[in-house]
This record gives sequence, C-alpha cells and structure tokens, in this order.
Amino acid sequence: MRKFGLVSLVMLLVMGLLAGCVSRPSDNGGGETVIPDKPEKLVIWESDEWVKNVEKIAKKFTEKYGIEVEVVGVSELEQRDTLKLDGPAGLGADVVTWPHDQIGEAVMAGIIIPIDEWIEEGTLEQFYEGAIMAMHYDGYLYGLPKTIETTALIYNKDIISNPPQTWEELWSVVKEHTNKNDNRFGFLFDFKNFYFVHGFFAGMGGYVFGFEDGVYDIDDIGLNNQGAVAALELIKEFTDGGYLPLSTDYDVMQDQFNLGRTPMIINGPWSIQGFKDAGINVGVAPLPTLPNGNNPMPFSGYKGWYLSAFSEHPYWATKLIEFLSNKESSELRFTDTNQIPPRHDITFNDEIAAAFLAQGEFAIPMPNIPEMRVVWGNVSDAIDLATRGEMGSQEALDQAVKFIRDGIAEMHE
Repeated sequence: MRKFGLVSLVMLLVMGLLAGCVSRPSDNGGGETVIPDKPEKLVIWESDEWVKNVEKIAKKFTEKYGIEVEVVGVSELEQRDTLKLDGPAGLGADVVTWPHDQIGEAVMAGIIIPIDEWIEEGTLEQFYEGAIMAMHYDGYLYGLPKTIETTALIYNKDIISNPPQTWEELWSVVKEHTNKNDNRFGFLFDFKNFYFVHGFFAGMGGYVFGFEDGVYDIDDIGLNNQGAVAALELIKEFTDGGYLPLSTDYDVMQDQFNLGRTPMIINGPWSIQGFKDAGINVGVAPLPTLPNGNNPMPFSGYKGWYLSAFSEHPYWATKLIEFLSNKESSELRFTDTNQIPPRHDITFNDEIAAAFLAQGEFAIPMPNIPEMRVVWGNVSDAIDLATRGEMGSQEALDQAVKFIRDGIAEMHE
C-alpha cells in the first residue's frame, strides 16, 4: 500500500523549513543525543471547563522540568481556526487538543506536525492499540490520546437486573418488554445514524475504508460487502417486526429511556449524567455478541494532545504531551472530569467507566480523514431506504458506496 502521499511530501517540506528555527535533539558526533535547551515557557490550549485540571498537571510538569506552562482556555471547536490565525504570528500554543477525527484536516492545513521524532521509546505501548491508531494520519503519529468515548448498551437497572450478553438473550428481553399498543419497546437506538450502528456493521464484517500501516485506503470501501448487508438485515429485523419504530431517532430514544418506557438503548458516556438527573438507575454493559459470535465493534472517538506546527520547542512540547498523557496525569483527569483515559495500566472502580472501557476494547477509531464527510449521510440514507422497504439492503448499500465514491472523486478534483 502506498504510504507516502502528497500530504506526506508536503509535511516533509514543512518540517525541513522549520528545522532552522526550532530546537530539536541532535547528535554531538560521539553517538550521544544532545537535548535542546529548555524554553522558559510552553503554552497549552484547553477547553475552559477543563483548564483547572490541566493547570494541576502543568504545575507537576514545571516541578519536574523547571519549565513554566501557561494553560489558556480555548474551545476545542475553535482551536484549529484560531491556530491558523495565531500560529504564524507567534501567538499560538505549543500543545493543542481536539477530537481525533479532526487530525486529517489539521494536517492538511499545516497546523500540526508529527511527534515520532521526539516520542520516548515504550510510550505507545501504554495505550490501547485503537487509541494509538487514532492518533496516526498517513503513517505518522501526531499526538497522544487523553480520553476515549464509545457507545455501549445502557440499561435501566430497575427494569433489567442482568443485561443480555448474546443476541439471543437480547431478543428475549426485547420481546418481553415490548408492548406496541402502549408504545413501549424493549430496545431503542438511533438506527439511521451510522455512528450508533457501526458496531453492527463492523462486527458482522463490514468496514468503512481499508487500513494498513497507519494509512486509510479510500479506494477500498467495505460498506456493501456481505457483512455490511447482514448488519443492515439485523436492523431490519427490528423495524420490520415492529420492535423499532421508524420514527425513532436520538431524541425519541432519550425521551423514552428517561421516562422508563424502554429499558435498553445504545448511547455514550456523555448521556449518563442526564439519565441520573432524571432519576434513572442507570447501568452500562458491553453490547451483546452478534449472531456470528463476534462482539459489536462501535466507533470510538478519542481526544488527543497534538504538537503545533508553530512551536519553536517541539522536543519539549512533546515531553509535555507525554506528561499530560501519563498514568498519574490520566488518573487525575478522570478524578476531576470523569473522562476515561485509554490506558492499559489504569483500573477503574467506577462500574460505568469500566463498562465503557470494556466496550472500548472492541471499538474501532472513527477514520480521521476528510473523506469521512461523504460517508455519514450516504450510509444513513441507505439505512432509511432499506428499513422503509424502498430498496433491498444490498441495493441500498451499493448505491451508498457509489455515492461515496462519487463524493470522494469530487473532493479530489
């Protein structure tokens, strides 16, 4: 598979231009690495609500390395655009943060650079493989993960004491707790939203893009293969049988669960506090195994720390990224924010966090390439057409893949 595309060549040129103005390790001629001089200060951008947590971690970094760290509150949604403007003027941060699916567009914009050159040996092995996979783009590592989010089975413990572990058990619970005349359903999920049903597609053998050696192959699309068609047929079993109303969307699912009218849904950790506030005795478990015996493989989303292309101190900024992501810092972040770190060496006493992390073991990172933007709507349309009976599952997915290919071609014109 081609590893070095146009983006990689551009990044190599950018890194070459930056080489004369940034501090980096060098060989002193005797085979020993010379560490660059320490800067007086490094700057981190973090969302306003988490600034206090990062300030605690930054203080520990300063105590260890003697480098002042300034933590500036900047919304994750605004950091990319702000860095494009402030970075060239020397006003940007050394370390920035946002969801991993924005890495591709940030690389294309030239505002972050790889950290492979400065990362300490053995660091990557501390994280879940999927988390490190998510931090890569076009074969290069651009950051380290700080949090994971994925979807799992959320259930009402006052209605269901033991969540189903197999597909057969799931259907047993669904039928027991469905009363169509009373508008009660045993299991609701936002079935036309590909984010929430990707676990079925991937678990049955479908995939979005081929992936090898840290590179996505946009010519290899697996959304209309035998596994993907089987996954759509599983969804149709619910809709065709009247166990999942065609009107179900995210808001309907949420409302029905909050009212205690459905005992099981698919959702993520962001929803938990709202359920608790509504008085629901909420539980979380991995999604039941599929008819083929595989675990569902939902999308996982990661937030990471990234190295600004405008940092004059990439070595020390990378040391800061490592420090922000280490075991002690990750435990402190979870304590302060309930955000789950994707590390092997942290055990959670919190049963909800542990359940999401257990599901995360099977999750697949959302592709972080710009071409994903043409996937979402087309797959959702295919699900809609198939569940309404306007097309068969194979035909609907074939059409979706055609439209996805057409959309990608337009992006590259």
